[in-house]
Parts: sequence; structure tokens; C-alpha cells
Amino acid sequence: MTFLQTLEKINIFKLNAFSRMFKQYLLIIIGVITILFFVFHSYVLSIRQEKNTILANNYVTLKTELIKEQNIVDTLTTELFIQQPYLEDLDNFLRLEYNDYFEYKTNRYMSSESSNYFGTLTFIKKIFYSYPNCAKIIFHNKDTQSLTIFSNTSADFLERKQLALPNKVLNTTEIKNLVLNDQPTEEQLLAFHKTLNNPSTLENVADMYYLFDNQAVYQSVVEQNAESAGELFLMENDVLLYSTNNGAVSQKMATVQQDNLASNYQLVSRQSPKKIWQAIIHLYLYFLIITIIIVLVSLPFIIHHLRNLEGKIMAITHKMTAIQTGNFTTAAMDKTHSSPDEFTLILDGLDEMSDQLKHYIDDVYVSEIKQKNYQMKTLRSQINPHFLYNTLEAIRMKAIINHDLDVSEMLYNTSRLYKNMIKGKELITLSEELSFCDAYLRLFEIRFEDNLFYDISFPEELASAHIEKLSIQPLVENYIVHGIDSTKDNNFIEIICERDQADILILVKDNGNGIPLERLPDIQDKLRNNAIESSDSMGLLNVNFRIKERFGLNYGVMIELNEWAGVTVTLRIPSQQKGDLI
Repeated sequence: MTFLQTLEKINIFKLNAFSRMFKQYLLIIIGVITILFFVFHSYVLSIRQEKNTILANNYVTLKTELIKEQNIVDTLTTELFIQQPYLEDLDNFLRLEYNDYFEYKTNRYMSSESSNYFGTLTFIKKIFYSYPNCAKIIFHNKDTQSLTIFSNTSADFLERKQLALPNKVLNTTEIKNLVLNDQPTEEQLLAFHKTLNNPSTLENVADMYYLFDNQAVYQSVVEQNAESAGELFLMENDVLLYSTNNGAVSQKMATVQQDNLASNYQLVSRQSPKKIWQAIIHLYLYFLIITIIIVLVSLPFIIHHLRNLEGKIMAITHKMTAIQTGNFTTAAMDKTHSSPDEFTLILDGLDEMSDQLKHYIDDVYVSEIKQKNYQMKTLRSQINPHFLYNTLEAIRMKAIINHDLDVSEMLYNTSRLYKNMIKGKELITLSEELSFCDAYLRLFEIRFEDNLFYDISFPEELASAHIEKLSIQPLVENYIVHGIDSTKDNNFIEIICERDQADILILVKDNGNGIPLERLPDIQDKLRNNAIESSDSMGLLNVNFRIKERFGLNYGVMIELNEWAGVTVTLRIPSQQKGDLI
């Protein structure tokens, strides 16, 4: 049975709407796969570009190093010709025996007015010190067929030997084979030749060879070039000296860049199709696997989804028929295993409409009763709250008549507290809030019979600043409830208000019982994270929450231990006057 024959047996495709939806889903799948292909292809192109960039950068690095070494050779040779005594000393150093040279050097020094003698050895040491990668300097005197080798890497700084060399300029390979054959080395040497002639007589002084050790540069280029798109080759007169793949030049590689350097060196950059293909083949395999997974997963899902939609549409039809016949109790369908979508919303709407039609009379009757109960509660809540305030005033006047002044003052402060609480304003002035705290503290000052003392101070300029009601009083209440010690006669709390640039700092400082050290970090962490207590009490965290919610996260409450063994609570609010409020 073919795939098309299987689709023909599925009922959903007998409906034109579902057939169109299925074709649209197929187009979406094809579109997704096409987009995915272009994404993968773009990524492959970016990888190729990145690898080409690495190859180009390594090429520039190696080329720059060779040019730099050539410039060093040119500069040093020019300096040798400019400093005539250097060249004369070198000529004598190469031609004379050691004893004769040192006698010449001594006579020259004695006849010189300078306290220093700058000879061949000084010149060579300066080169080795200034350019550590200059490994060797070789002088070949054609007249005497003598070789003088200065080494910057071996234990022998100076070596002389007699050796007949071909009458030509030696390349790097010939120098390694003919000159350094008895000195095996792993150094990657590169030779630069200069002919030294006496500028006065034009006689040849020597052939000079600078040998640079490029091992570190080569190794760095090899490591970086492992992720590139090709290989680099350094040749001397078509003889391979160095390559990043330690192999010969392959004709399958396409030449990207090529430069002739120092007249006899050729630096070639070649692109390797094999390296590029090895780097990207796995990406195309990933794309093929992902495409197969998308097709295998999406087609069964689409068919299942369409059949689910068919069931929901049939359920909607059955529910509408039931409502038309007056049956309001039948549910549209079992939605326990149904995923929420627009059809589910329609089914829910039909069920809800059926329930509303069925219970319309009962719902209206119950609603009217609830409305009346709510109106009664509203009327009760609107009884004048000044009733309790007036009652407290009546009791206070009775206490005054009976000459009970302490009770009278306590009732007065209590009535002030209650009057402040029943005010509808959320923001009050700082002076009003401090007056509220003064009444609260005075109430407990009488209660503890002069064992409690307090002080409130603030600049007059801050009196009209606005603060949320009941912001300072809960901080004072924390001290009364948790910090005060009834056995002491010096309980003290003070409230200090001061300006801090554009803000107001309110410090509530006491000498109470303090806070255990193990609890203090937890409280400070909750204050920083703007946590809030689960209870309805307006404690420390609640005040911090309300301040941050109204004024922003830069404001709020901080707490720390003080030098009195008590607690200092700092409340930071913006300095807002009446005109600043929105």
C-alpha cells in the first residue's frame, strides 16, 4: 500500500478544509527545511571565510617576519659600512691571527681618544643582544678560505676553521650541509647573505651570512594554521625549506598568494580542498539528519492534529444541536485530555452559555441577595469612625476631672494615634509622622514610669517633606516590642532626620537588646531583595517593601548594630515637597 493510498483512507482528507490545511503544513515543512538549508549553507560559507582569513593572517605573519629579518640585515650591514672603524677592525679580525689582531686592537685603542673600543666582537654581541632570534653570523674570507662562525645559541661563541667553499653565494641548505654539517641542530635556520667590500679599495672583505632561528614563529604558524583552509610553503630557489603540513607542495592545491622575498625566497599560500571539505562535511550530514527527523516527526503529528480538530468540530456540532433541543446538561466533550486551543475555547463557551441559560433565574435571585448583603455591610462600614475618637475624649475629660493626669495624657496620645490612623491620606508630611511617633513614644514613656527616654530631632527645612504614613512608627514599635528591657532604667531611643544630597535619611537608633549576629545577615538579605512578611503586620520588611514600591529600589530600609549594643535602622526616602508629588 502506497503512502497516497493510506492518506485516501483517512476521513479527514475527504474535507476540503482539512486537505488545504494539510497542504499548507507540507509547504511550511518545505519552507522550514529550505530556510534551514540556507542557514547551514551560510554557516558553511562563514566557516570557509574564517579558515581563509586564518590562512591569510598566517601568510601575513610569516611574510612580515621574513621582511623584518631582511630589514634587520640591511640595517646592520649599513651600520657596518657607516662605522668605518667597524669594517677596518673586521677586516683585520678575519685576516690576522689572534695574537696579531689583539696587538692591532691594542695599538688602535691606545691611539684613540675614546675610552671605549668598538670592534668586531662588540658589534657581534650587540647584534645578538638586540635580536635574540639571530642564531649565527658567519664570515667567509675568500682569500684565506677561512670561516669565522659566531653563535648565539651554542656554548662556543666563536669558532674558526679552514674550509674551501664554492665561489658563489650559498643558500640556506648549502650552509647547513657544508658549513654546519658537524653541528647537528633542530633549529629552523634561514640565511641572508651580504657581501662586504672595502669602500676605499673595493676589495672583498668577506661574505657575511646572517642565520635567523625561526623555530618559534614556525611553530606558532603551524598551530594556528591547523584551523585554516590551506597550507603555507617557504622555498629558496624552488627548494622547500618549510611547510605547515611538513610535506611537499601538492599540485591539487590552488595557489592563493605568492611573493618573492629577499631575492631568493618564495612564500606561497595554497588552498587545500581536502581540509575545507573535512571541516564542513559533518555540517551537511547534520543537515540531512535534521531534515529526516523533521519529516518523520512532523507528518504523524500533523495527521494526529487534524484528526483531533475533526473530533472537536463534531463535538461543537453535537453541542449546538443539544442546545437547540433544550438540553442544557450535556457537556460538549471530555476536555480532560484535550489540549487548549481556539476550538476548546468555543466548546468552553458553549458549556458556559448552556450553564448560564439553565441557571439564569437562580443566578439572578442569588445575585440580588448578595447585592443587598453587600449594601448592608457598606452602610455599617460608613459609620463615622470619629465615634471611638469622641468616646476616648470623653473618657479623658473624666480622667482630668478626677485629677488622674497620667491616664489623661495616655488617653490623649491614644486618641491622637487613632485620629492619625483613620485619616485617608497615604502620604503625610515628615512633621506629622514624627508627631505621631512622639505621641506613641510618650504613651510608653508614661507606661514605663521614666525608665524610657527618647529624643526626636529634625531640621525645620525637612518638616514639609512627604513620607508614606506609618513608615517610622513600625520601626519604633519594633524597639518597644523586641528591644526594650523593662529591668533597665536607661532605655533610650532617638530619631534623627538629616538631608543626604537629594534624599532624606531617617535614623532610628536605640540601646536595646539588639539582634543576634546569626540573624542579622538574613534580615539584611531580605531587605536588599525587597522581601515582605507573610503576616499582615507592618514590620520592618513591610515598611521596606512599601517604600521601594512607592519611591523605587534605590530607597528603603537598612539595619545594622551600633556602638550602644543596640540597633540603628536607617530609612532612605527622596526629598519630595508638596509640589513635587504627582
